[in-house]
Amino acid sequence: MMVNHNARLEPADPESRRGLGFELNKHWYMMGFSSPVTFGHTGFTGTSIVIDPLSHSFVILLSNRVHPDRGWGSNTIA
Repeated sequence: MMVNHNARLEPADPESRRGLGFELNKHWYMMGFSSPVTFGHTGFTGTSIVIDPLSHSFVILLSNRVHPDRGWGSNTIA
């Protein structure tokens, strides 16, 4: 899960780091948890999980940005 399977794409696209089902070290939503081994995932409805093995920390955000309809917008700022 934590092996960068897109390493060959990284010179052209530094944000392409992905493991199996997880994004790796994505500062734009991992912020202070972002370390070389941090991994996480965001979902369409606004749910997110970020795990940092170095600091033994994790964050799980459960939300529903599609309520009351899908035109509500993004929760990226939050």
